[in-house]
Amino acid sequence: MALIHRQPSAGCAHCQKLGADIGCSGCGRMICAECAKTWRSCTQPKAQMMRLGLGQRLRACCAHGARGISVSLLRRHTAVDLDRLARGDERLDRKLSGALWPLVTRRGEIVEVLYSVNADPGLSLRICELEGAKLGEPGEHIGLEWTNQGPKALENSEDDALCALLRWDEAIEVFDVVERKRLTRITERGVAFVATVLHSGSDRLIGAGFQHLYIFEARSGRRIYSYALDLPFGVDWIGLANGFAMVIGSSMIVEEAPARAVCVYRLNAEGLPIETIQPLPHVFTRRRRVVAACSDDGRLIAIGNASDQPDVRGAPLLIVSRDGDCQLLAGHSDAVVFLRWVKDERGGEALVSADADNRVIIWPRSGDALVREMASRTY
Repeated sequence: MALIHRQPSAGCAHCQKLGADIGCSGCGRMICAECAKTWRSCTQPKAQMMRLGLGQRLRACCAHGARGISVSLLRRHTAVDLDRLARGDERLDRKLSGALWPLVTRRGEIVEVLYSVNADPGLSLRICELEGAKLGEPGEHIGLEWTNQGPKALENSEDDALCALLRWDEAIEVFDVVERKRLTRITERGVAFVATVLHSGSDRLIGAGFQHLYIFEARSGRRIYSYALDLPFGVDWIGLANGFAMVIGSSMIVEEAPARAVCVYRLNAEGLPIETIQPLPHVFTRRRRVVAACSDDGRLIAIGNASDQPDVRGAPLLIVSRDGDCQLLAGHSDAVVFLRWVKDERGGEALVSADADNRVIIWPRSGDALVREMASRTY
């Protein structure tokens, strides 16, 4: 009787179980098939670069960075499983449609704005499920007053309980995502809002005008405070995290063009600014479009160049810490279109960035810096 010789099973470098037969793209050690299902199992993670389909750009992702929404050149939205894409599996292909880039909440909901100027004009907010067969179905609609100005931006609160729609007619609409209803409409005479953010802890809405911050009660729309900014040439972006408000705007003239700076304001429990932290270094010396995102602890701000001008296309990401330290991350070849900080089940944090050349890069965080070294494979 012939003996059958088998190779002994190796132990997985991540979970220590037998059956390791796959090389980890992060640490390079042998791991089992279960740990290979997600890059998050690696204890020595590296930046993961993925490529979406031709013409696809990532526009939203969930709080864990596992599921996202991409948009094509024809403005057709597709749900993408980033974990499956990282393993080389076929991505999901379910269509959505909307006027603005959608939001993905922590509860797995898609919030998007529907805007039509055809024979049957209309404006509404639609909330539907990201998981399962409900994706792409009508979902729940919240009707809005239609104007020919259209929507400008859609922002959600830190806990995804509220969202705010910024309109070109200088009004802000506030919605309760959980209860599926419209709360209030906010307008301010003589103020053209350029950005808005919601403070979850106190139900405050912070609207940024040209040179001021305006604090409102999110559910009633009552204005309670205004604050002059140290940015005399205007505001481009505002973010909120862990009791700090981060504002990007133009503060001075450099080389005959406005130079951008990051200003940080400490907020009290009511969402009111009580302290101005020293402005951080100037980050862009020309009036170019930027995208930005702040980490959950408010210590890091990621800033990407969203301009499609040939001389700045593919510029590195800039990571600015609250202490003023800067880090450059090279890897994108085109304008950056999306940034979001995400957390995995183990509490690890990472930055998801996407560009106009269908690249998606997940940068793991280590302290007050991000891991720059790329994994051995591009998916």
